[in-house]
Amino acid sequence: MLGESIPIYACPDDLLVLRRVFSYIFEDTTGTGFRPRLHMREITGPFALFGLPVVPLELVHGPGSSLGYRIGPFAYVTDCNEIPESTLSRLSGVEILLIDALRFRSHASHLTIPQALEVADRLQVRRTRLTHLGHDVDVHRHGTQLPAGAELAYDGQRLTFDIDFS
Repeated sequence: MLGESIPIYACPDDLLVLRRVFSYIFEDTTGTGFRPRLHMREITGPFALFGLPVVPLELVHGPGSSLGYRIGPFAYVTDCNEIPESTLSRLSGVEILLIDALRFRSHASHLTIPQALEVADRLQVRRTRLTHLGHDVDVHRHGTQLPAGAELAYDGQRLTFDIDFS
């Protein structure tokens, strides 16, 4: 709704970083200029967003960590170079996987395209969309070399799926 604050969801450590780095947004001071109205929501476990159940998934991002999310048959797993076994087990049965796949060469904090495809194959995902692509990925050349069910994601892409609320 117009004029309402925007919720931002993050794990406790990341909320602390946001408060520190963007202190001017969260301090109760009056000043000139634009200040976004944000409402911090701490992710400590599953939560509901727009009535949908969201399950946070722990990921490895270089020396740190990040979160992916599962919503019913869909999983968003990006900003990672490794997926812990405990998270892989929580991805069992996923039908649509949007996964980090920066490039073909290794990277310290992102999955490569072959690594992302290995994860999709291991999980037996029906539809895989590779995202977080680097500039050295040629959409026309590399997009045609992907296995069945895998595609390069693109800006503005829409994915549809059914969610069982029972």
